[in-house]
Amino acid sequence: MLKTGTILRVTDYFFQNNEYFDEIERSMHEFFGEDFFEKKLKKLTVVDEKDFNEWFIFDFKLKNGKTPLMEFYDKNPLNLPKEENELYLRLQKNTYGFFDVVDVVRGSKILVKEFGTKNNIWINEISASFEIKVGSTLVGRICEVSDKHFEFVCGELRNIPVRFTSNSQDFFKKKKGKKLTLKDCRPLWDKDSSSKKEEELKDNFSDLVEKNSKKNIAEAEKELDNLFKKYDMTKLIGTKLIKDWVYNQGDDPMFAINLTLGLVNTPDNAFDIKKALDEIMPALMNFCNLCPKKTLKDKSSLEKAKELYVNEKNNIPEFETNVFEVGKWIDIYQKGLKYFNEKNGEKALKYFNKTLEYLLEKKISPRDIFRVFANKGVAHFMNGEDDEGLWAIKTALKLNPQYSFAKRQLERYESGEMDSLIEYGKFESLEKKLKDKTLPVNRWDFNGIRKKWSDEKILKQLDKFGVKTDKETFTKLAKNFYFSDELSKKHFRPDYKGDPKDEDFLWMASFTLWERWCPYIFCGDILSIWLDEVVEGNFKIDKKIEYFGKILSMLPEINCKSVEKWKKKLEYYGDICNLVSFINDLLFIREIDSGVNILVSTVVSELSQKIEHPALDALNLYLNNSSSKEKLFKKYEENKRKYPYDMQFALEMYFHSFNNKYEEKYLLEALSVAEKRDKDKVFDLEFRRRTIFNDYKEILETLKEFYKKENSKEKLNKIKNKIKEIESREKELGYSKEDERIEAKSKEFMLDIIKKDIGYKYYEFLKKTKINFNYPVISNSNIVVNLGSGKIGRNDPCPCGAKKPDGSPKKYKKCCGSVL
Repeated sequence: MLKTGTILRVTDYFFQNNEYFDEIERSMHEFFGEDFFEKKLKKLTVVDEKDFNEWFIFDFKLKNGKTPLMEFYDKNPLNLPKEENELYLRLQKNTYGFFDVVDVVRGSKILVKEFGTKNNIWINEISASFEIKVGSTLVGRICEVSDKHFEFVCGELRNIPVRFTSNSQDFFKKKKGKKLTLKDCRPLWDKDSSSKKEEELKDNFSDLVEKNSKKNIAEAEKELDNLFKKYDMTKLIGTKLIKDWVYNQGDDPMFAINLTLGLVNTPDNAFDIKKALDEIMPALMNFCNLCPKKTLKDKSSLEKAKELYVNEKNNIPEFETNVFEVGKWIDIYQKGLKYFNEKNGEKALKYFNKTLEYLLEKKISPRDIFRVFANKGVAHFMNGEDDEGLWAIKTALKLNPQYSFAKRQLERYESGEMDSLIEYGKFESLEKKLKDKTLPVNRWDFNGIRKKWSDEKILKQLDKFGVKTDKETFTKLAKNFYFSDELSKKHFRPDYKGDPKDEDFLWMASFTLWERWCPYIFCGDILSIWLDEVVEGNFKIDKKIEYFGKILSMLPEINCKSVEKWKKKLEYYGDICNLVSFINDLLFIREIDSGVNILVSTVVSELSQKIEHPALDALNLYLNNSSSKEKLFKKYEENKRKYPYDMQFALEMYFHSFNNKYEEKYLLEALSVAEKRDKDKVFDLEFRRRTIFNDYKEILETLKEFYKKENSKEKLNKIKNKIKEIESREKELGYSKEDERIEAKSKEFMLDIIKKDIGYKYYEFLKKTKINFNYPVISNSNIVVNLGSGKIGRNDPCPCGAKKPDGSPKKYKKCCGSVL
């Protein structure tokens, strides 16, 4: 294998040696054109530099008639050992040109045949062998670097994923004994290359023009129509549409050709793709070159070419050749399908989007492009992106309403069958975002600061941000606030001089210092965290008692003003539920003595006076003596209509302390409250949309359980029928004006997101092409929704169920696994 740096030695020697300054300047003028330094210098790309360096070393002639490679070998300026220097003699015997790919051994070598010869050469190539396909054409430089060991030694190996027709091969064969060079071929990938002025290219071009001028447009159109019928393309496009493309897209000479050839591919290998391309390409190019263009003032490319050639102008006119890419998208798409079947929605979507990016860049489309959109839609669902997924599925059906796979996915989505997949995707996406340290919200680890950082470390970091505080100042200020983030805004933020992305550290520091320095002062967000931890955590008894002590020490600090502020926080409602659960747990821990029970009773009694909540009232009924119970229950009776969502829990707590004979009475009263709210059409739009049906469900389920215990079958059946009625009504629930406004805003916002997606941009391009994708699909790509754990082997029967003419199943690699 050619060692890294072998060629670099030569370029370094010449470009760092002042002796060759004039030679290098002359070579740049020759390669890039006489006006290179005025116009080209700022536009050079990495590929331009690679091309120039390769051509300079192997093909440029110095004033002494030698190539730089010969000069380097003869002088041996680095005093290389004889055996090592001999390699530069071998490199002088190289061949640059076009090579047909005959065979490929993945990860090892490629068998190629040079245009114009019958010699096959095995090229040792590892990395490129995974990308190159049999039947494509390579443009590069081959050298025998050791005995029978050939390698590509070029700066930029180019892979053209189609076979050239014989006419095009003639165009690039060696002519008049002259060696083909990289500079000669630059017109293929550099429209502005000065090598277009070469006389040899002009002569070859004139030959090509002459060959194409033998047919008129009527004959060319008839020939192309027959080929479209032969290869089942008439349902997609016709020569009339191609004429329209050529006429209106004249500034892009390959638009009509690439777009048409992309439609040759079929997913079921109904015919030999290579043979089809070989037949269609020359006929299509011939037709396009005969079609008039708006940009040429209604003249065809062929007419303009003859006109320019006759006038002996120096520029070769714009003229379509069959150097294009139509198949690379399949490789990208197959990678997406691979990840799809591995249930990796994120990577699958990445490659589906790359497929669309590539297709849009090349302005081509496969005939089954709706498959890409459908699979992209399901990948969005897998990532928890339901709106984007729904848009992609519907777009697939806009392109082809007969595509049954997309129909099934839409039905699955609308029936709710996709819900679990989408919800799981949302969870995974959220989990990844929480771990993504590049996001500002994750720059600082709250739990790490709270549990591991010392006070000194926190104060030192605050000091770096321009913020100063101490325990005495902080504690004094805390008495004037009810939340640590409010203290942070007033005390820390005015002096903050750090990066805006790091501002989250301020509230984390404020929370941590408050928790450590003044835990007895009521703080709503600290209480919320403590309640979450004690309710959700699987703590041992000792740890729970420690939390109970901390929470109970803070609760007496709650006052009416703090409660009012607390109610405005989103966490408030959940905090109260957690508080009740915490107290309930506390009451049933056997190790707690009677003194703690008295303390709990006192705290709950005080809290119920400050916080109007039926759950706390119910706890009071349970904890206090009978005379207080009646008084507190009266209060509960007065307030229960304000809190319909807690009726079930509050009643359950109440029935712990009263005889069950009251249960039916109060449950039926609760049901009457729900029915009144239903009649009055009262809705609660706080958070996500909640309706009267929430009340009904809780109360009816409790009644159902009660009648089961009482074995009252008649009443139980009535409740079951009522539940069915409510569930039926809930499904038919209409929207309020507020809901409609929110939904309209949501759709507007989501459309803005979708418009930025590559799928939307590509679909807009497809609409302009006017291709008819609406045709019956021969085989459904069921494989793309194989969300199970099993993998499909290339030689396994295709899951779509397609059969060969003899009735045997088609292999996956010959069906949906080939071109989807």
